[in-house]
Amino acid sequence: MNRQQDKQVQPGRGASVMEPKYDEKLHPATPDRPATPAPVPPALDVVDVHASFRERRSRLPVLNGLSLTVKQGEFVAIVGPSGCGKSTLFHIIGGLLKPQEGQVLMNGQNVTGQRGKISYMPQQPALFPWRTIEDNVLLAGEVASSAPSDRSTCGSS
Repeated sequence: MNRQQDKQVQPGRGASVMEPKYDEKLHPATPDRPATPAPVPPALDVVDVHASFRERRSRLPVLNGLSLTVKQGEFVAIVGPSGCGKSTLFHIIGGLLKPQEGQVLMNGQNVTGQRGKISYMPQQPALFPWRTIEDNVLLAGEVASSAPSDRSTCGSS
């Protein structure tokens, strides 16, 4: 995959962050080869993510410069011992936690700290046991698409 990168400085930090930029133009045809579309950005790109938690008077580092790329259509499993940062990573990807540094990109778009862009299903079903895994995953979309007027009538006779 051919990826161009532009440096961007976060205001007030003085540190630079590399943000992927994707060329959306077609590569022109030549007599030797037909035109080819530009590369598709990864489905998910976690770029140099740092996360830590306050523990009494110090900080406990959990993720230190973690980067991960998931290509379109790729299936990825994250495994590791308890306390290694798997749940923290998923909370960052899902927008429930914002990393101290780094970015989360979905299809080339920065979604760092934004909820409702990505869903995941934990190993232990934590939502509604009467729903299938697929129905639990789709629940976020159902809730997001229901109009406020629909929600106000829930449970009323």
